[in-house]
Amino acid sequence: MPARVNPRGATAAVAIAGALTAALLAVTAGPAAGDDPPTPAQAIEKARALEETGFVDDAEAYLRGLVETDRSLARSASVLLELARLSADPEEAMTLADQAIERTRDAGLLVRAHALKGDALYASRIYAAAAEEYGEAARYSAPGAGEATLRRADCLLAAGDASAALEAYRGIWEEGAVPGELTSWAELGIGRALLHSGRSAEAAGHFEHVAATYVDPDVRMQALAGAGESHEANDAPLDALTALATLAAEFPDTFAGVVAAERVRVLSEQVAAAMEAAAADTGATGGTSAEAPDETSGTEDTGTDGAGADEETLEER
Repeated sequence: MPARVNPRGATAAVAIAGALTAALLAVTAGPAAGDDPPTPAQAIEKARALEETGFVDDAEAYLRGLVETDRSLARSASVLLELARLSADPEEAMTLADQAIERTRDAGLLVRAHALKGDALYASRIYAAAAEEYGEAARYSAPGAGEATLRRADCLLAAGDASAALEAYRGIWEEGAVPGELTSWAELGIGRALLHSGRSAEAAGHFEHVAATYVDPDVRMQALAGAGESHEANDAPLDALTALATLAAEFPDTFAGVVAAERVRVLSEQVAAAMEAAAADTGATGGTSAEAPDETSGTEDTGTDGAGADEETLEER
């Protein structure tokens, strides 16, 4: 028997769908002839309402239509920045941000404009130029300037300038006499900069300090991952195992935890194999290390050769 359809329910569903469509069209359509155009605040409010309900493309199209047809809105720095934020084209976003910079002296808008340009450049992997834009944003005393300082340091590190990045991260950390939300991330940056500078032992100690100091789970997770990587770079696999095993145990359902668990498995196998090889070498020499000096008496560089062999083996790993 075919299912019965409730005509009243079907009519209600059609009415709801029609109302939603009409509301969407009313929002996305430009002002009717004779109507006053929306103010910048009203235009941004409508665009964000569309974005929050999942109509991101419609939000962008709505603002674009206003900017193309209304001169006052086309000169509004806040509207231009909102359109730049919604734009999927990094080059267009940068052009709109430049236009906003030309049209305002408001510190808050200038921070947003330069930071938006930095975001677009970072997404395009143009790290040095992105660092310059974040540096411009950080010059102003307005919300977002502190985060721009941190992003500038991230860009310097991504560009390969670990020394400048370390100085920038330390500057942020030193300014945080009372630890703020940026302090912990600056401390993580210090660890990464130390590691990229080849100072793996310092980096490992610093990451362990961060993991023990901050309760933010994201910070602790990244600090443990950094400690594990730094200990490995410092040829300390047992210490690396400790950090990575802690990470895998505390954050088993995260990507970092899964990666750490796999790394623990690989490192454990490598350590076990190294211990077996060492035991085999000891057995082959009769297990008496005290006889070695008598057999090699008069040879001054034997210890150096042995150390070099060990270093080569660790490098191969």
